Amino acid sequence: MQREMTNGNYLSKAEDDRISFEILRKSGSPHNVMGRLAQQVCEKQLKHLICLGEGITAEDSYKIPNIPEYKKHDLVYLAKRASDDGMIQVSTTFSERMRKLSRFLTDTIYPDSRYSHDMTGRDIVFCMDCIDHCSHITAKALKAYDERQEAKLQAMAEFEKHMEKTPVDEDVFDIDEDYDDRL
Repeated sequence: MQREMTNGNYLSKAEDDRISFEILRKSGSPHNVMGRLAQQVCEKQLKHLICLGEGITAEDSYKIPNIPEYKKHDLVYLAKRASDDGMIQVSTTFSERMRKLSRFLTDTIYPDSRYSHDMTGRDIVFCMDCIDHCSHITAKALKAYDERQEAKLQAMAEFEKHMEKTPVDEDVFDIDEDYDDRL
């Protein structure tokens, strides 16, 4: 069900970034953009969960409301918001990983960043672990979301079936004969 919403937005874009990260990783030399790609994978997965949790439609998904400009790339903030929406549970480990990964958005691509540095093999392993962790949490959340949606559909179908079998009490719908005269 959640896949209906993903064509051309957050979840599909996260997958594009993950594939790009993997291509660079397999090339054998650390590319500084890999940190940014890893951060973007997690950011887009979390934003997708926020959209689902807040009922934001596909066409509005790039306009997630109430994210302060300075927080739009903050993975800790986005994870907390997805948690507040009931989509995920955020562990201390996950929150700490997202905090560290958030710095890769700028630290490995801008030379004037306070923590500026080139990607190392250790950084790449950390980024891979973060992608895996966030992807696991996202997959689990999407499965639970689909199950909730399916349960809602089943409940609606059962209600409709019940309503079809329930005889209509015609007296409930009798209009007071004097009603028209009082108008």
